[in-house]
This record gives sequence, C-alpha cells and structure tokens, in this order.
Amino acid sequence: MIPVSNPRANYLAHKDEIDEAIARAVSSGRYIVGEETEAFEEEYAEFIGTQHCVAMSSGTSALEMLLRALEIGPGDEVVTVSHTATGTVAPIVMVGAKPVWADTSGGLMSPQSAEKCITPRTKAILPVHLYGEACNMTRLKEIADFHGLYLIEDACQAHGARHNGRRVGSWGIAGFFSHYPTKNLACLGDGGSITTDNKMLASKLREMRFYGWDKHKSTDIVCGQSRLSEIQAAVLRVKLKYLDEENARRRIIAKRYSSAFPKALVGDREQVMWPLHGQVDETNVFHQYVLESTRRPRMMKLLKEAGIGVSIHYPHWVRQQSAYGNYGHSRGVSSSTVMSIPMYPELTNRQISSVIDEVNKAASAAWYS
Repeated sequence: MIPVSNPRANYLAHKDEIDEAIARAVSSGRYIVGEETEAFEEEYAEFIGTQHCVAMSSGTSALEMLLRALEIGPGDEVVTVSHTATGTVAPIVMVGAKPVWADTSGGLMSPQSAEKCITPRTKAILPVHLYGEACNMTRLKEIADFHGLYLIEDACQAHGARHNGRRVGSWGIAGFFSHYPTKNLACLGDGGSITTDNKMLASKLREMRFYGWDKHKSTDIVCGQSRLSEIQAAVLRVKLKYLDEENARRRIIAKRYSSAFPKALVGDREQVMWPLHGQVDETNVFHQYVLESTRRPRMMKLLKEAGIGVSIHYPHWVRQQSAYGNYGHSRGVSSSTVMSIPMYPELTNRQISSVIDEVNKAASAAWYS
C-alpha cells in the first residue's frame, strides 16, 4: 500500500538529526518554552519573513489565542470559507464571533465574494491557503486595508508557499500554522505557531500562552494556555532546514501527476476526473494533491484495491456540518467530488509511476462500470 501521507518516512529521512535534537532537548531539563522554542521562533520568523514568531500548542489553539488577542468576540463577524478544516472555523465560534462564508474559486477564497460579505460587524478576513496553494493575497490585503479590517492567514497547510514573491504568513496582521505530523513542516505530535510583524501583538500572545501572565504572574485577560514543548521545537528546527528542498520535491511529484492525468480525464459524455490544482509553480507547496471525480466512490474503491492510498479532505465542508449549519451558505467546489492521492517528498519515482498508472486505470474503469 502506498499511503496518502507518511509521517514516519519523513522522520526516517532525518532520523539521526532528529534523535540528536530530541536527546538535546531532554537532557536540557527544561521542557516547555525554553531555548529550543526560542530558537525555532527566531528561525521560523526569518524563514517566513516576519519580525516575530510565537510558538503554540496547535494551529487551532493558535487561532483562538490570536482572535482573543485582537479582541474579536461576541457581535463580531469574520469572513472566511467553508471549504476548509473545522479547525479554521471552530475558534471563531468559540470566541463568540460569527463566521461568514465567502465563495471559493478553485478551492480558494474569492476576493470579490469576500468583499461582498463585509458588513459593519466585520472585524477580519480569514483566507485559507488550502492544500498548500496561496490565495490572492495582493487583492485580499487591498480589500482588508480599504475597509480597515484585520487580515489573518490560515497557513496551516501552506508552510513555505508564496504569493508575488512573499511567503504566506507575512501578508496580514498575522498568519497561523499547524505543525501536526502530516504537515509540510511537522513535529512528532501537536504543534502550532503564529507569525507577525506586530511587536505588541507578539508580546501579548507570549503572555497569553501562559494564562495571560505578566512577569509578576498577574493577568488582566481570561485565557487558557497554548505552549509548544521543547522536544517538538527541537524536531521542527531540524525539519525546517529541509523544508524548501522537500517542497520542491512535492512540486516535482505534482508536475508528474498533472502531466499524466489528462490522458483519462474525459469519458464519452462527461468529465470523469480532473485535478483541482491549477498551474504547478513555485507558489504552491502541495500539502495535498487533490483530484475531483464525478465517479469518486468507484474510483476510490478501485484505487484501494490496487494498493493506492486515497482519502477525502474533507467529507463535508464546515457549513454542511450540524455544529455550523446555522451560518448560511456559499458556493465552491463540491465536497462530494474531491479526493486526495499520495503526496509526500519521500515518494519514490517508482511509486509515483504506480500511482499515475492506477489512477488512470481507475478513471477509465469507473467510467465504463
């Protein structure tokens, strides 16, 4: 079986360095927000191109802390997309604000739709760089600046992606990242981070991840905690050194996929299967490679029988889930057609060829069955 993602393969690719880094963190005797975390924050801020990075315990908690730090709460609206993971939307609702759905185009936020969603209650625009592809940040920043809104980037699937030469996470008031084990920049457990050029915001977030304590362990804000362990920070420091190289490998894989799949795109009367992604270039880091298919159930069955991992990201968009169904509707890619195929830098050329062959076979067989 060729899995859709393979975190263990990435660990094995850097095993000696990771094991050494873990041993260094363990022997230090300080296990929460110590030298490893501080070093990671400096290195990742430099990588993204911001003045500050604040490490957190997960991408979801990072967004919740960020919204609270920006005083977004009851009565406020945040323009975002339904075509995303639940973790993008849950913190908005948890702080008492209301998500407002902008339409998507090619899976990414439509700037035109986002602007139409703005009301007097809007406090922020929150685009999602889904599957590793950057949104149109030039236009979204123009809209946010014109209307006096915060621009917050969900870059949890887009570590290293670029728009107009700038890395995502550097365009708005802040960007937030997940370092979950399957991400492009992943630790060996949960982890997250926030990047920003705003010194006061970074300082406030550093206090908030420790209950909002100041140096006297006193607080004037009600919040929990969100801290990255030293072990995970040490792992991230190792993997960060290889991120650009591994993202380049993902693009090579994506280019092979995109060049090969048009052979089986079209049946006699309808389109059977097509890549969701647009042009393969330096802006996209391909956290996932996503296909759409009008015959998805049949294709997935055939691929699994052939030993090719395939997954659905996500079975239902957020607005389709019962917990978030009261926040309206939006237009975009159908959740009933998308599926992800194997994508990670450790895929061998032979495995890539196998994936291509079996996807093309499955598309043809799904049409005639």
